[in-house]
Amino acid sequence: MVDNSFTIQVFTGRDGLASLLPQWSALMKQIQRPCFYHHPQWFAAYLNRTDADDTRITFVGVYRRSSLVAVFPTTWQRHPKTGNLEVSLPIFEDLYMADCAISDTECPSNIFSYYRSRLGNVIGGKWDMYCASDVLEDSLIARAMLKNASVNTTTYADSVCAEIPIGDYAAMVTGLKKKFRGNLNNARNRLARTGSAEFSVVKSPGEIAGTFREFVELEMSGWKGRPDQPRANFEQPSAIGLKDRKLRFYENVVRRFCEIGSAEIAVLRLDGKMIGAEICILLNDTSYAIKAAYDEAAGRFSPGHLLIDYACRRYAEDGVIRRYNQVTDYPWFSGWNPEYRRYLVIREFNWTMKGTLACLRSKVGTRVRRKELIK
Repeated sequence: MVDNSFTIQVFTGRDGLASLLPQWSALMKQIQRPCFYHHPQWFAAYLNRTDADDTRITFVGVYRRSSLVAVFPTTWQRHPKTGNLEVSLPIFEDLYMADCAISDTECPSNIFSYYRSRLGNVIGGKWDMYCASDVLEDSLIARAMLKNASVNTTTYADSVCAEIPIGDYAAMVTGLKKKFRGNLNNARNRLARTGSAEFSVVKSPGEIAGTFREFVELEMSGWKGRPDQPRANFEQPSAIGLKDRKLRFYENVVRRFCEIGSAEIAVLRLDGKMIGAEICILLNDTSYAIKAAYDEAAGRFSPGHLLIDYACRRYAEDGVIRRYNQVTDYPWFSGWNPEYRRYLVIREFNWTMKGTLACLRSKVGTRVRRKELIK
């Protein structure tokens, strides 16, 4: 049953987000375990990556009386082949993760039911499908959609993200495979014999901008910045410095989260030269490694693994960060014995003719995907 004590307000694009920002920032204090993609800063960084106002994203605020209790980032389009009107959480090239933001005082499924009941008013017509892609299985939107999932909902696991639980450092290292520990020690010793190595962490607004620019140059120097040098399954170069919009996005991410004390860049230098670096967003007890780069000429020192080792050691000593999340699942990360969390694709179909047909097609496709996963 829809709770009619709620109301909605719609905020569109960059200007809309600017007017919603103070209320959304206050809402974040009502969420015990927010992730970086719950924050308005994440979406502001995306919308401000260009001078033009990006109105593809609408933010639907759900209010109980005069208090904002939830925000649903929303985008929609009509499918070019089927003509279906598809509504979704916004996932674009750089905006690669999303979730709704719901106060801990509210029931996620009740809030979502109300939001769904008002979608036609938001988009100006009957919708056929609502889709939440690349959402973690314990995300707010997943909890909201799956609690009362009906026959017109389909779900499948798309990928996973890896994260290391942070506890006693010595015990964690002891639990690693002997060969992996040996390779890690060899990399440390090789680095120490070669020159003066220094690990550091930059967090202050005065320093982080310059370190970020150095990070961009480092990433551009390797295969990520070279279209003529594809690597393994990564056929397209992904360096931040290749596209102005992408550069602006990550500049904004680092600056905005730094302003709220939630960004850091960990750096490994050899004789003063940066050979490895990692950009992390820290929220609650979790560090999210959103970007990493290393000097390919220094590959024999395994700078990526040494930075992970450095992170695990200092997080264990500080006792604040309890989980080190890689956001994705790189094969080389498996040596750290990470835990895995699934990314889901959840689709809910409206009881329209087009929605019903799309639901049947989705159920068939979901079965095929599950069989492929079993193989």
